[in-house]
Amino acid sequence: MTAMASLHSPDFQLEFRFALEMWDATLRPANRPSMSQPSFNAPDIEVLGRLLPGYDFECLIAKGGMGAVYKAKQRSLGRDVAIKILPPEIGHDPLFRSSFETEARAMARLNHPNLIAVYDSGAVDDMLYIVMEYVAGKSLYHSAYGQMVDPTQAVGLIQGICAGLSQAHENGMIHSDIKPANILLTPKAEPKIGDFGLVRLVGSEGTGLVMGTPGYTAPEVLANPLVADHRSDLFAVGVILYELLTGQRQEPGAAPPSTVCGCSIVLDDIWRRATHLNPASRFQSAAAFNAALATWLVAKDGPAKRPVDPQPVGSPKTVANTAAQGRRRLKSGIVTLLEIVFFAGLLGLTAYLWRARLEHDKEMVKVAEKNAQAVKDMARLQTGTPSTPRSPAGDTVKPSSPPGGAYKPPATPGKAGAPGNEPTPRPASPGTTPVESAALASLNAKAKDLIVAADKKRAEQLAANAKAFTWELDRWLRALPDGVQATWQPQVAKFKDVVREARVPVIFPHVSGLSATPQMLKILSNHASKQEQIDSAFLTETDKLRAFYLSRIKVEIAAAELAGHGGQAAALQTAGAEASANEAWLRSFGIEPRPVAPSLGQEP
Repeated sequence: MTAMASLHSPDFQLEFRFALEMWDATLRPANRPSMSQPSFNAPDIEVLGRLLPGYDFECLIAKGGMGAVYKAKQRSLGRDVAIKILPPEIGHDPLFRSSFETEARAMARLNHPNLIAVYDSGAVDDMLYIVMEYVAGKSLYHSAYGQMVDPTQAVGLIQGICAGLSQAHENGMIHSDIKPANILLTPKAEPKIGDFGLVRLVGSEGTGLVMGTPGYTAPEVLANPLVADHRSDLFAVGVILYELLTGQRQEPGAAPPSTVCGCSIVLDDIWRRATHLNPASRFQSAAAFNAALATWLVAKDGPAKRPVDPQPVGSPKTVANTAAQGRRRLKSGIVTLLEIVFFAGLLGLTAYLWRARLEHDKEMVKVAEKNAQAVKDMARLQTGTPSTPRSPAGDTVKPSSPPGGAYKPPATPGKAGAPGNEPTPRPASPGTTPVESAALASLNAKAKDLIVAADKKRAEQLAANAKAFTWELDRWLRALPDGVQATWQPQVAKFKDVVREARVPVIFPHVSGLSATPQMLKILSNHASKQEQIDSAFLTETDKLRAFYLSRIKVEIAAAELAGHGGQAAALQTAGAEASANEAWLRSFGIEPRPVAPSLGQEP
């Protein structure tokens, strides 16, 4: 099977939709709440002024869960700069710190007018920071969101983005989070790519951070972030091109830009190639993307338009030609208001009819895929089954419906088929001995790998939370006067010593010899709450995995019963019953859903 065929197969589409659901829960912009994203209290500019005396901090520009950006002036050179400060808990991680320093040095070597320059980096008070060029302008998101941009101007912006990315890619760097919010516009409307916070050096194994933003992330990255390459960045640039031309978000099955804004169909072809599902079919470099846009700019005085066949007077296409002539008269200033309204209505009707045709075509593709899958399943059953059931007349008994076909994603909670609402699997026929099939063994192995990976991610988040807990206690203690520090040192030590397996205590008991200030209790409460959020996010993620697991179990049961493999069907039914509850299912893989948190006032 070719790469393109696999991308359009029912199995791939199911995996892709499931991945979208999973990543939508973890990939969020900085201004949206997320249970897995730690809160960050941005330091006051007075505090930063003392920590970084070489800069005069003027104001806080923006902040999010992963840091804050300030405007400052570099005293030695008298220039404006932007300084990004990362949370202390991130700086505590030696692996991330080493990666940050390596990537900051690599970014500092880049010098291009379409890239935000990096001047310096380092760490103060356990907080990593990076000093960048200050751009006095708004982001592309704030400047053009929801607006149709003139095609010539839109192409010019995309060319600037491609030029900057070309410089980064040639130096072995992948951005991994290209989106309008990460592109700043100078007062001359020149784009500058910034926020290389998720940048990854080609060949590196990464730091475990989630890469990308929903809607802009290439499909291959959703399945495995470590396979991202320069073509993944170009996918996101293609999405931005669509948004600039149409003023709309690019959704699955989106209509070509020319049907929405009336631009050249050449731009349709450029957009399709940039956002192709298969990376091998995209532009293979930012320079090639840029060259295609440049070619269109040169030929735009006579752009290719959709052909119009000669029609009798009064036919719909003749009306379309009349509207096109009206648009040309509009450019010369002699079109009437009535003609403008007429043209707008006709354009909207054209877009509606085009979308209707696309929906029809998509349904036809689904029917064709379903029929093709049915043929494959029939061939497999007829050639791969030792004994094929036959009727009394000796004819082969054909199934009334294929066992396979396109899988359906798990239903939303609260509806039939949702997690926790699955029907109890049918018991095996009396006397049938369960036999584990290769399909069940493979499914269990894959489920275990995914669950272990989710538990590992939870463990890393809990470890970061526990580190931040002890760090905040130490910081609070150091801020006390010397005489008071000695008084509270033993109590802080008790708070820290009770942390077990990266878990903080969840309650403060009133026992003899244990005291705490309101600030200590606040630190305890904040991190106990964060710990609960981490556990809840883990259970939500694994419950989605369980729903997916059950949907595959049902498909395999149907296939086994149709093939006459009673033992395999019985084993699959048993596996489905064991997965009826998420926490019990997790324990069957050796994972404790909610480990008991340590308690203060008790011996460890």
